[in-house]
Amino acid sequence: MKKIFMIMLGIVLVAFTNSCQDSENNPQFPKSDADFSVTASATTISVSPQDSLSVAVTFTWTDPKFAVGLSNSDFTVMFGPTDKNFISFSSKDFTGILTGSLTGKEVNALALKFGGAIGEPIVLDMRVVASHNNNEPKISNIVKITVTPFSDLALLSSSATVVTKEADAAKVGISFNWNAPFVGYEGTRTYQFQYAEGGTSFASPKSIAVSVLNKSFTQLELNNIAALEFGTLAGEVGNVDFRVKCTNGLGAIIYSNTVTVGITPYSSKPVPKYPVPDNLFLVGDASPGGWSNPVPTPSQQFTKINDYTFGLVIQLTGGKSYLALPVNGDWSHKYNPSISNADPAGDAFAPDAGGNNIPGPAADGLYKIVIDFVAGTYTTTLLSASPVPANLYIVGDATAGVWANPVPVPSQQFTQISNAEFELTIDLTASKSYLLLPVNGDWGHKYGGTSKTGSDLLVDGDVPGSNTPSPDASGTYTINVNFLTMQYTVKQ
Repeated sequence: MKKIFMIMLGIVLVAFTNSCQDSENNPQFPKSDADFSVTASATTISVSPQDSLSVAVTFTWTDPKFAVGLSNSDFTVMFGPTDKNFISFSSKDFTGILTGSLTGKEVNALALKFGGAIGEPIVLDMRVVASHNNNEPKISNIVKITVTPFSDLALLSSSATVVTKEADAAKVGISFNWNAPFVGYEGTRTYQFQYAEGGTSFASPKSIAVSVLNKSFTQLELNNIAALEFGTLAGEVGNVDFRVKCTNGLGAIIYSNTVTVGITPYSSKPVPKYPVPDNLFLVGDASPGGWSNPVPTPSQQFTKINDYTFGLVIQLTGGKSYLALPVNGDWSHKYNPSISNADPAGDAFAPDAGGNNIPGPAADGLYKIVIDFVAGTYTTTLLSASPVPANLYIVGDATAGVWANPVPVPSQQFTQISNAEFELTIDLTASKSYLLLPVNGDWGHKYGGTSKTGSDLLVDGDVPGSNTPSPDASGTYTINVNFLTMQYTVKQ
């Protein structure tokens, strides 16, 4: 028993000795009872790109009077959205001093990071936390700072003027590059590269989705932008404005500076980026016909909008995909995106561009798909109702059936020759008139026009009371009606 007692006493003595050593190695300092506060040299800050490297604001805080001395005191200046209790914040650290500054660039980055919009003031909360070796923290008062941010997105171009040449159509005509904006922001950024007719302040910009920090155009693309989109004549200079739009994950939007480029086109006629096929068909599990090839026609045969563009109105299944084929029933050639993450709403395509399909919209619905061989792009637009009737008939005293309704079929029923196009060859009597009806025997809806040879297709109440005039001479005519262009033609 005595032996056990001596062992226990030894343990206690060792523990006491170690405790004394720990106390000697970690001296305890008296806590500071000094007040701690901060002031700002300005509480309203509006900076410009020219001020980005200059001091925009200086903060001064009081000495916390820690026993370790000022030289060993640490200060963390915190910034966050106003009235959010610094749940999210950015900070800048200082040691051994009672003042700290931010440049215009740093202030701007804070405003943009926390959701500020260019040219719009945003209020941020600022405070300082003082400590020494992360001990004895003191938190200052909160200072509210109003910041009006500027754009930190800079766009540069390889040239200010481009004279395009047909022989160099495939060569790069101009390149643009820009920096990643929202400095200090660590979330996602998405980019739209925009262009517009020079001097229009981007009233109607054209947008191209990009995932990198650069964009190039071939001389062919520049020719088509200047000549076809903005009407610049061949050999003349037309100004085109370019800029970048960036949206971050918080929904904040920023625009770059505008770069104006003078473009001289070599042709004022459309120059297709790729050879234009005679026909175009849609196949894929987004369509009613699925991946069966040949596809059902005329419902999945595109209608020509012009010599370079095709269109189709179709019910699509959400979350699926499709391809465009130049020959129905033949898998040899196709038109599809060259990238795997193409935008369902519209993107670039190329002939036989690998194994990627065109992604369909996320939701089921009625859509209009337009494929443009001049721009080399497809676009998909959701429709509330189809502009294309299921059938089409002709009635009027210019026809054999005169004004009797229902009309005789099949002699006065149009044939649907593509998705949105109808055609009928019929004898017409001169100096009479007619109407087009979507439902035989029903006067509820009608189509017509004002020209004997064709023009704009008018609907219902816009059709003149005198109806559509027949040609000047009696004879056999072919009437073509296109519900994508809303045009009709009458040819003998």
